[in-house]
Amino acid sequence: MRPMFRKPITHPEFLHPDFRHIEFRPFEFRRSEFRQSPGRYFFFHCSRFVALILLLAASDVACAQLSGSVSLVSNYVYRGVSLSNDQPEPQVSLAYDNDGGWFGGLFLSRVALPQSNSQLIGYAGYAQRWHSDMSWEAGVNVATYPQNNGQNYGEAFVGWSTERLNARVYYSPNYLGQSLHSLYSEINANTPLTADIHLIAHVGYLAVRAGDGDSHAGNHRDIRLGLGTSHGDWSFQIAVTSLTRTDWSDYYPRVSQTYGGVANIAYGF
Repeated sequence: MRPMFRKPITHPEFLHPDFRHIEFRPFEFRRSEFRQSPGRYFFFHCSRFVALILLLAASDVACAQLSGSVSLVSNYVYRGVSLSNDQPEPQVSLAYDNDGGWFGGLFLSRVALPQSNSQLIGYAGYAQRWHSDMSWEAGVNVATYPQNNGQNYGEAFVGWSTERLNARVYYSPNYLGQSLHSLYSEINANTPLTADIHLIAHVGYLAVRAGDGDSHAGNHRDIRLGLGTSHGDWSFQIAVTSLTRTDWSDYYPRVSQTYGGVANIAYGF
């Protein structure tokens, strides 16, 4: 008796008559869909790169440096905007780097945004020393909001750093999933004042333009100045930061800009 084999379910005779004229080309459909939305295409490839580096981390544990932290912040301020509605939030971070210069990591935080209560940021890149106290880096960030995938976006960044100072520039073609081109620049400094206390300073500027080139009301600067200390695996920071008040009915239309205090306690491992 000859064995019987089922034909693939996509074979025309197994389809409803109204659908037999359709030619199934999932790959071509996906490419055309990405061409209509360059921001999604960029996010897709950023995600693949981050996943690749994190898989490398998982397979190279013996030859890499892994670290992480759990923390509690009094107010999650991201690029000058409170994503926690001025409320405390827990956060978790994991970081990986190896001797070859590759690095990556994950950052998870609760947020209080319309249709979103959590934010997950994955990042990956490559760093190389220029001199004994100077290095450059390049990589990508992928920000996802599990409850609202429409806010997901990817960023590419380049940076430069010394022992006490670092600077980065980030670019996204689809910031917060709003088809907005964004350019964020930041400079961070960390300087010891005493054996136990160090000064923390940050200056950043977010420039946003719509796809038609018009400027957007979301442009703003953010400033932070504070003190930090560490004892064993524990660290504590207090700072004064600028806070851009927003109306979330649209992207980041500025309502007002004020200053407020923030605190952070973290346990590293």
